[in-house]
Parts: sequence; structure tokens; C-alpha cells
Amino acid sequence: MSDPQHNRQKLLKNARSLCVSICMKAPVEEYLEHFAADDEGVSAVEHGLGSMYLAPYVGQTFEGRSGVREYFGWKREIVKTISLRFEEYVVDDEAGVVSVRCRGKFLWRETQNEWEEVSTARLTFGEKGMVTKFEWWGDTGAAFLASRGKLKK
Repeated sequence: MSDPQHNRQKLLKNARSLCVSICMKAPVEEYLEHFAADDEGVSAVEHGLGSMYLAPYVGQTFEGRSGVREYFGWKREIVKTISLRFEEYVVDDEAGVVSVRCRGKFLWRETQNEWEEVSTARLTFGEKGMVTKFEWWGDTGAAFLASRGKLKK
């Protein structure tokens, strides 16, 4: 039987490692090092307005490691992360899930509109302690306004 405290610490360490890579704006390939090697069950999704309203990375599930690569690639192409920090990690070692609150400042590249938001990331881990599902809930309302050039500069 595995030690729950050890499992909790492993999940927290692995979650923080991925979050640091994202904050450091590491190459997307480095993000993938934190995801399970087996494509089955690996996914990324940003919840919110559907892609026809906002951006191709919002409102759809990207499956497999190639899908995760595509999700982060689209996001980087459209939105610049000015600053981002992950804080308040919550670990559910029984479910293999880590949720974390994020604070960030972003720029919609096309319109040069900036916004700040508080977001939530939810990382689901597989048996080997690697991420199988990355979920993000952000301020899609502010992103929508930024995409239309409706925020003050």
C-alpha cells in the first residue's frame, strides 16, 4: 500500500514542476516532459466560450501529446503571457488531482490589449505521476474584449 503523504508530496512536486515551466515560458516541448508518454487519456482543455467566438484553443479538448502541443502552441501564438504565478495548490492524493489558483497578466497580440485575471488550473495525474489532463478556467470575458480591442490600453 502506498504512503498517502509520499503520494501527496510527489503530486505537488510534479504539479509545481509543470507550473514553473509554464511561468518560465519554457519551450512547449518542455511542458510535454510532464505529461504521460502514452497518448491515451492525455488531454488539454481551456474551458470557456467556444472557439468560434474567441480563439481556437478555447472550448475544445485537445487529445494526445500532439493535441497538448497544439493547445499550448495556439495559446502562445494568440496570447502573450506578461506575468504569471501559480499559488494555493490543493492536492487530492486519492483522486490524483492538483488544483491551483493562478494570477496573471496577458496581452492579446493582435489588438495589443492587456488584462489581468485570476484563473484555476486542474492537473490530473496518472499512475506514474505524470499529467494526463490539463484543464484551465480563465477570464474568457476579458479575453473576448481584448480580442476585439475593447479594453483600455
